[in-house]
Amino acid sequence: MNPQEEVTKLCELMEFLRSPGGCGWDRAQTLSSLRPYLLEETYEVLEEMDHVEESPTQENASAHCAELGDLLLQIIFQAQIQKENHAFDFNAVCKGLREKLIRRHPHLFTGDNQPQNTNENPHWEKVKEKERAAKNSGNNSVLEGVPKAMPALLRAQTVAKKADAAGFGWPDVNGALLDFEEEIAELQEAMLEKDATHIEHELGDVLFSVVNIARYLKLDAEACLQKATKRFQSRFQHVEKRFQHESKVMAEASLEDLNAYWEDAKKHLEQNTREPPS
Repeated sequence: MNPQEEVTKLCELMEFLRSPGGCGWDRAQTLSSLRPYLLEETYEVLEEMDHVEESPTQENASAHCAELGDLLLQIIFQAQIQKENHAFDFNAVCKGLREKLIRRHPHLFTGDNQPQNTNENPHWEKVKEKERAAKNSGNNSVLEGVPKAMPALLRAQTVAKKADAAGFGWPDVNGALLDFEEEIAELQEAMLEKDATHIEHELGDVLFSVVNIARYLKLDAEACLQKATKRFQSRFQHVEKRFQHESKVMAEASLEDLNAYWEDAKKHLEQNTREPPS
């Protein structure tokens, strides 16, 4: 069976599930009720991507495939609801995407030379900006179109990148580092004032400046934080096991003991995993 037949059968199945003779739960769903499922499936795909990158086994590949299917279900589901609303169907989604890919690769479909770095498409952002300008003719801000529902770190990185592309940025990472130092100083001042609103404001600026540093270093802030959280979890669980093995209560330990156990966990994990020293 070719891919087109599989997609047709999938759409037909979704249409049946939403029909009077189908599933009551599926019929009851709305675009609003599906929002948390879309986010959940997206994060599950990201987790399986991590597993595949860490260990490219067939088992992990199969799990990745299954999660992509679950994410596709959310797209098919929303397209079916909009079909019932006489707005569009899944074919329109595919057609629009195909046309967009052609439109955003003029170096391939209009005879232009391919870029020397095949990992980059110099036309992509320019075409996107033209499309966005046409869509938002009443508002010419380069920051229009950044979804408010994006995770905070990703949204901050996207907004900063667009501002930088418009000429509002530093020439290199040193400017971002200096800004970070200034924001830390302002946070410390706010903490001395003990003004909760001011502290929240300055802490937000610190976080935004860190995201900017990541962007200048060509790193993904979300991925950096995910990996740092994973390292912390592994080290903390190692410390937990030591306390349990020694029949001690962590909450009753001194700061010196906690620090010693933590350093031991770092050394242990660095020696027994691929974890880089820190």
